[in-house]
Amino acid sequence: MTVPLAPSVRSIYENGAPEGERNNQLFKLACQFRDQGMPIEDAEVEAESWALKVGLTQREALSAVKSAYSRPGREPWVPASRYGIRGMTVYREAAHVPAMPQSSKEDAIDRFLAHAFRQGERIHIDRAILDEERERPSGRGETRTREEWLEMFKDGGLATWQGEAVGVYVCINPIKGNRRVLEEIHQFRHVLVEFDKGTIEEQWEQIKKAKLPTSCIIRSGGKSLHAWVVVNAANA
Repeated sequence: MTVPLAPSVRSIYENGAPEGERNNQLFKLACQFRDQGMPIEDAEVEAESWALKVGLTQREALSAVKSAYSRPGREPWVPASRYGIRGMTVYREAAHVPAMPQSSKEDAIDRFLAHAFRQGERIHIDRAILDEERERPSGRGETRTREEWLEMFKDGGLATWQGEAVGVYVCINPIKGNRRVLEEIHQFRHVLVEFDKGTIEEQWEQIKKAKLPTSCIIRSGGKSLHAWVVVNAANA
């Protein structure tokens, strides 16, 4: 093949066509050869080769090319902005990944709770402590409404509540009662996606390239990112 073809047309060129569609697809190929600037002699060779492969005749191939080349050509196909051409190969360009924002402690907890949870929802939060150099919840935690937590954490209240703890654990879904157990989940809004390998920057790139519908992305323990992915599932 001496000219690039659109992915859908290349699929026909490489894989053939079902019976009943072969002549239509042969003509479509011939039109693409014409639009991409292929000389008619080369188009006849390509069309004959394809036709014989799918069970058509040389005469049908030459007729399709003659008909296509007797008509005005269209604008040649060019890749969309997310594709490129290298030689005769069409490839998908790497998706743009926005730069990872710098962490900011100013109003971070307020923005997080307001974005991930709704008014009146009950949120379970526990303090995080170090246990042999690994973080773990300190105990059973506490449950309050979003508004109660926001009021408590005003004016440095988070640091006061956290005390000597190294961080906090937040249940990713609102709960109905006071315990962080499956039967008390009020809504299965989020699932947690995390990467334990790679740098923080590499993890950020993977999350963004996956185009996950996240409500927030949290730095955890300084070594990994936690993505809260919105699923709005009916159950677990």
